[in-house]
Amino acid sequence: MKHLMLLVLSLMWALGTTSCEQGKTEKEKQPIEYTLQLTSEEGQELSEISFGAEGGKVTINVITNGEWQIIPEQAAAEWLWVSSMSGENDGQLTFSASANEVQEARSAYIDVQLNNEFAMSLLITQSAAAPVYNLDVTSISPDPANFGTEGGKLTVTVESNSAWE
Repeated sequence: MKHLMLLVLSLMWALGTTSCEQGKTEKEKQPIEYTLQLTSEEGQELSEISFGAEGGKVTINVITNGEWQIIPEQAAAEWLWVSSMSGENDGQLTFSASANEVQEARSAYIDVQLNNEFAMSLLITQSAAAPVYNLDVTSISPDPANFGTEGGKLTVTVESNSAWE
């Protein structure tokens, strides 16, 4: 009777251990779902960041449970910098844009990879500069207050970031 009881208990223990192990193995086989979200410091989800013509800095949150990498467009290399190009799990990124001195808006896409696969694109835009006209009167002959009927000569140098006539 003792042997029968020992045999039954051993069998129950073996079956219990096997079923627990099977459950654990099945759970371990389930893939991890990786997520990525970019938000403003206020928590709003982002797909675009905009800068004024004067440039500046914008800090955003990276919310993820994986490894991320930033891949900027080549065109952005001259005017846009990112504080970090890669990381793991949650973090922050600061985007810095130099002043835009021309009268043309500019933009670039920043691709974000999650675990070495494309996850999303972030559009970075910057406003055009306002037109600037600098006039330099270099020489006046005779004094303009005394231009008579004979006229005079006035030389003006114009510097601008915009076309003019």
